[in-house]
Amino acid sequence: MKTKHPTRVKLLDSDTGEVIDDGDMVYVPRRLRMKEGWFMAMQDGLAMLAKQPLRGESMRVLLYLMSEMEFENYVRPTHSEIAAALSMQRPNVTRAIRELRERKVLIDGEHGSLRLESSYGWKGKVKSLRDHQQVQQRECEQVARADAEAAMA
Repeated sequence: MKTKHPTRVKLLDSDTGEVIDDGDMVYVPRRLRMKEGWFMAMQDGLAMLAKQPLRGESMRVLLYLMSEMEFENYVRPTHSEIAAALSMQRPNVTRAIRELRERKVLIDGEHGSLRLESSYGWKGKVKSLRDHQQVQQRECEQVARADAEAAMA
């Protein structure tokens, strides 16, 4: 049985007509664009999560919130919406979210919203992630300076 070879392609210099390259034609798809249903998970962050003693309900709520996460890690479902989606009691959802906030897995966002802490995952542009991390770094440095000044006083 004869095997089919890829189409041979010759690249010609337009000025001289000389063959510059004689190679195989390879299809290279355009950059993949994901519009929904994705986020970047951070391997170190997942390892940290695995080591935390999160209760089963807290882990279920976290996984649901990750599945509903919007750009720049905002999570907006209400406690009632989460409870309905997971067939849980609303007070149990509230307790799970409280635990995730205490463990700094969820952090406060703007206007009373919540965000997934970026060391666990990110949904958005890499540049936005870097900008977000720089802001967090500056905030940590300010807190450290304030703590050092308070210790000296």
